Amino acid sequence: LEAEGFAREIIRRIQSMRKELNLDVEDRITTEIHIPSNKQNAMQHWITFIQEETRSNTLKIVDAPRGSLIKTWDIDGLTITIGITK
Repeated sequence: LEAEGFAREIIRRIQSMRKELNLDVEDRITTEIHIPSNKQNAMQHWITFIQEETRSNTLKIVDAPRGSLIKTWDIDGLTITIGITK
């Protein structure tokens, strides 16, 4: 349940970033996320869900996200960095 809530918070942040880039609802993106190592295993089960909800062609968990927009967020006291590219 905690992992699902965390996944939904990530989705919310990615959707905000899509809006900031003025992307259309149907536009597909590439997403890269840095998640602290203690949360990575729990998030593996939610990757497909996050991809579908954010219209990401690919979603990778990486050490240093790249993209046309990169933002760092605080989610429940954890620092998450997300990079997206159209």
